[in-house]
Amino acid sequence: MTYSTGHLTISIPIGRADRQIALRFAREQPTPDKSEQVYLNTLAVLVVNRYLEMLEIPTSLTSSYSWNRVGRLCANVADIDIPGIGHLECRSLRSGERCCAIPPDVWHDRIGYIIVRLDEHFSEGTLLGFVPQVAQMTVDVDRLQSLDTLLVRLHDLERSEITISPPVSDETIADFRRSNRSITDETVTHLSQWFDDIFDVGWQAIDRLLGRSAPCLDFRFRSPNLSSSPSNSDDRSLVRRGKSIDLGIQLSGCSVVLLVELRKIENNKVDVRLQVHPTGGNIYLSPNLQLGVRDRASHARLQTQSRQSDNYIQLRLVGDPGDRFSATLSLNSASVTEEFEI
Repeated sequence: MTYSTGHLTISIPIGRADRQIALRFAREQPTPDKSEQVYLNTLAVLVVNRYLEMLEIPTSLTSSYSWNRVGRLCANVADIDIPGIGHLECRSLRSGERCCAIPPDVWHDRIGYIIVRLDEHFSEGTLLGFVPQVAQMTVDVDRLQSLDTLLVRLHDLERSEITISPPVSDETIADFRRSNRSITDETVTHLSQWFDDIFDVGWQAIDRLLGRSAPCLDFRFRSPNLSSSPSNSDDRSLVRRGKSIDLGIQLSGCSVVLLVELRKIENNKVDVRLQVHPTGGNIYLSPNLQLGVRDRASHARLQTQSRQSDNYIQLRLVGDPGDRFSATLSLNSASVTEEFEI
């Protein structure tokens, strides 16, 4: 226990199981930034949950917005439900930061905000203090009230029997997503539009990503059970783009380029080829880098893994316009998923 900001703070250890939960939630997210946000939010919630358990204050993670898969995707939430009282928001700070960001998503329907500083290795969280309400984007650490204030507020709310809005159900959030399709559609790369020279944000010409000196890319496949290029080779029906991917949730230091080649083939189908190349001056990929493809129902369909001296890995699939699939790059505990629609 240490002194900080004029009052007592409490440090709670973060175990391996906690980090695994946070990583599992992070892997569900469409972008590296969103993955990092969910990872930090989840750790903050678990630290506060452990603190409340120590005080024998009942909590319900399963009825918390932060434990709802769709809720995590649609909003920046880090709450923990205290049954009969309401939702306590748990916001994280990184080591050295003095101001904590409070997104507008969580300005309402909260009984208060507790700030958690996470150490560099995510092995410990320190409860810095509490504020009962916010109306701005940041809270300065020096303005936090003591943790005792939180306990007093919980006691007062319990006695006054203030009712708080119930958790949002999966059905309600699903309805919201259907009526606001831009929330999810903006995370999906629409491949068929590439044939009309309409490219999603982040997808660039290959020579811009790998440099003009990059060798000519070979999109043929090593596996004997897969054909090489389709016989109907028409450059007007072929397009290639690439995207820089950073597996940076745990700062694993692995940056690669994901290349996608599309080719129209017979019966209105599209031949899709995925390749992963090293970047940053590296000749070879990191060993054990995995590339996997799942269908719309999240069933695993294809997977490959880099070996000791692979300079690229690749997969191929054929689909119809409108088909959806996801491609996941993973190395050790870090992963990034890209969603596609043909």
